[in-house]
Amino acid sequence: MKSLLQCICVLLIFFAFEFANASGSSKNLGLDLGLGFNSTYGLLGLGGRYFVSENQDINITTAGDVSGFIIGTGSRFYFQSSEGKCFFVFSCKPKYFVGVTAIRANGSTVTIEDDGAKGEYKQSDGYAGQLTVGSYDTFDESFTMGFELGYRAWLKRPDFKFQSGTFLPKHQSDLEKYVEDSIGVGLTLGWIF
Repeated sequence: MKSLLQCICVLLIFFAFEFANASGSSKNLGLDLGLGFNSTYGLLGLGGRYFVSENQDINITTAGDVSGFIIGTGSRFYFQSSEGKCFFVFSCKPKYFVGVTAIRANGSTVTIEDDGAKGEYKQSDGYAGQLTVGSYDTFDESFTMGFELGYRAWLKRPDFKFQSGTFLPKHQSDLEKYVEDSIGVGLTLGWIF
């Protein structure tokens, strides 16, 4: 919970600083709500981005994920395409990107139940890198929709230590599957201003 509050404070300071320095109608801030599996937005997450230029952003995300609560910081490099149609119907400004994100999974207590046996495990912190590719489409110059496909590689996998309840080796192996190097997908809806 402490890390979530720290991340929210960083996002608020980030946006307050940008509003104080805003000039004209330049839209270089974005706020996204995302969902996925092993994505930079976890299962459900919130992200903020600052467009350094039209072709690059820096971003921060917070999310609940299968590996616990995660915080990510990264950057995306965009490849501009011409005005076009998204989903073959809607007018939009599509962009395609390659991104890299550093992720920290905060330690937590995990409870797992299987066949009536319930065990509690302490999860340590973990660190991963994620490479993503995807699309980031802008509608009506304000609303965004994104898709990402990525690969997460753990630099330090979280460990799971038995705390209480019933210990089953199957529990340990099931938990460790959640922190394997893996492919992830994510969808986002957002707003740029």
